[in-house]
Amino acid sequence: MTEKRRRMKLYQNISQSVTYVLTTKRKFYENRKNKLAKG
Repeated sequence: MTEKRRRMKLYQNISQSVTYVLTTKRKFYENRKNKLAKG
């Protein structure tokens, strides 16, 4: 595998995990907000 391809793959993995973390965090905060509103 060439260096360029390796770097591309790495960036893809990083952006995927960042997106995953952000969506999980948002879901978590939304859930907490809903619970607080209900309680």
